[in-house]
Amino acid sequence: MVSLRNGMLALAFVCALAGGALAGSAAGPVQVFGNWARGDLGAAHNSGGASYIGCWSNSDPSGPPLLYCEANDGAGNFNFCYSQNTNLLTVAQSISSTADLQFGWATDHACLWLTVGNYSQSPGRRS
Repeated sequence: MVSLRNGMLALAFVCALAGGALAGSAAGPVQVFGNWARGDLGAAHNSGGASYIGCWSNSDPSGPPLLYCEANDGAGNFNFCYSQNTNLLTVAQSISSTADLQFGWATDHACLWLTVGNYSQSPGRRS
């Protein structure tokens, strides 16, 4: 019984440390890591600071479509990726002004993945 209690206390301690580390990394509406970024468009827009995150896509009659995503946490961490992958372009079409974006890149800045979350809860973009 004592070893079970000690094991549970150790697990609680590790979880508290991990939670503290994660809380420290979520300081603003946009976070830029080594090979991926995440952020909430509405929160970044409403923050009034230098942080931003977003994607754009375009095409012309002579070339394939292009997706470009960029993130800046406002504290000197900036990165981007680009892709001509039609699956990623399809996912990007679901981005709204209050979307939560996450994207990852390779060393050559090619987009590896894109996740778009559209939720109703705050924070959301306000005009």
